[in-house]
Amino acid sequence: MKHSIRTLAMLGLAAGLAIASTARADEADNAGGKDNQDQIEELRTTLGTMSAQINSMQGILNMIQVHGFAEFDAFNDTTGSFQEVVGNGAVKLYEPVAGAFTNDNGQTQESVRNSRFDFLAQNKIGDWKAKGYLELDLLGYDPAPLYGAPAAANTTVSAGPPAKGTTAASNTAASASEAGFYTNATVRVRHAYTDAQNGGWDIMAGQYWTLLGWNMDYTLATVSVAPVMGVIYQRTPQLRLGYTFMNNSDFKIQTAVDAERPTEREADQPNYSQGVRFIYAGWNGNFAGATGPSKSVPLSLGISGTEREFKYYQVATPTNSEYDYAVWGQALAVDALVPVIPFDGKDSMSLVLTGEWSAGSGYGDEFPSWSGGASALSAATGNPDLDSGLGMLDARNGLYGKTPVFTLVQDQTWNAQVQFHLPPSIGTFFTFGYGQIHSPNVDDLLNYGNGGAVGKIYDTDSAVFANIMQDFGTTVRVALEFDSFSTHYAGNLAAAPTVVGGVTVGTDGVWARDNRLQLSTYYRF
Repeated sequence: MKHSIRTLAMLGLAAGLAIASTARADEADNAGGKDNQDQIEELRTTLGTMSAQINSMQGILNMIQVHGFAEFDAFNDTTGSFQEVVGNGAVKLYEPVAGAFTNDNGQTQESVRNSRFDFLAQNKIGDWKAKGYLELDLLGYDPAPLYGAPAAANTTVSAGPPAKGTTAASNTAASASEAGFYTNATVRVRHAYTDAQNGGWDIMAGQYWTLLGWNMDYTLATVSVAPVMGVIYQRTPQLRLGYTFMNNSDFKIQTAVDAERPTEREADQPNYSQGVRFIYAGWNGNFAGATGPSKSVPLSLGISGTEREFKYYQVATPTNSEYDYAVWGQALAVDALVPVIPFDGKDSMSLVLTGEWSAGSGYGDEFPSWSGGASALSAATGNPDLDSGLGMLDARNGLYGKTPVFTLVQDQTWNAQVQFHLPPSIGTFFTFGYGQIHSPNVDDLLNYGNGGAVGKIYDTDSAVFANIMQDFGTTVRVALEFDSFSTHYAGNLAAAPTVVGGVTVGTDGVWARDNRLQLSTYYRF
């Protein structure tokens, strides 16, 4: 197409030159032939300049690449707990309430909102290879309320259609309509960064995957829109510096450090992350994410960590605008990719195993939708502008007349998957996997009169899945997946257990489950 545009432009210039030359010649004849040759030469010079400008524009167009995919998802859940993205949210408990849709009612959805497109520009500046990258998808939402301004008592805006069973009068938060949410999808920024490489050095500035977890090479390859439970999955603005040792050999060591957007806006310091990854390119396996092409990936082991600062008031009613204390959260992650049956690069079968483990405190933002039921704290309770699931005042220390202490939520995660590829000439592959996130202390923090409610405190989320994907050439893919999502609800010591519909709610050991069957198609361009 690029060459066709250039060809048409040059043909247009040639035709314009011929017509203009004839016209100028006719004018000159009518004027007695005066300055005929000078006028023609001036016209040719002008058209030559235009041709050079078109060639320059063509060079710019050749530098810019546009890629992406159109995705269609059709899926049925046994509960009304989730939209396209499950993330680390909670499966709803069974609570039969008259006139309400509860988690014993399933739902079917169809969506194209995970479709994606990106723009890539590459250039060379001296010895540096530079590129700019912008990636967008349609998973955003329109915050304009369906029912007008929200009620004065509730000014939140939900990230989805109205809750099931609500009406214009009863909907508690402004939200998009059902039709608008799915059919008028809103563009959302995924990545936007500049990157420069020279030898083993790599400098990147912009929004990209967090360094913790070395995404995306280890993300669970689910047909359900990523992520599912227990997967480090965050894109955030950052400045990163990396260096690769032995860059031209099969065995490489990647190192990187970055300064990321602080998790809490009031923090004086950015989030700091560091990582090292060992790669052996002499041992490869065939691997693919649900939306990406199958490709040969090397054996690798990555270790990464993060530190982030949190500011808080020690007392509920501060006497000035200064923060009394600061506390640092830390986390460590280990990721591995092992080709169990190597891929020969031609037309062989392949089996790849990946896994991830992480543990730490105050890093719940790395797991979209995760909160454990812990609400965000306000300035009145000790910490402004803090997202849910990161930290709260530990009320246990206030039981004996002590001042509650700000405590970070602890998290532990692990996931694993195995992906088996038939020969590329067949184009079929299978993936089986499991992911889990667990908080050892969120139920204790909430139980002691600090925001917990019966049946609302959950400390564990898990997901198990199996899928089959079929490629047709290099552009079309059809995929089918079965998922089972589970949430463990912990007890609340401030209230007695409650039996609802024959199910005990609000005590340890209560699990809620959602099963999903999903069919998806992709066209990559």
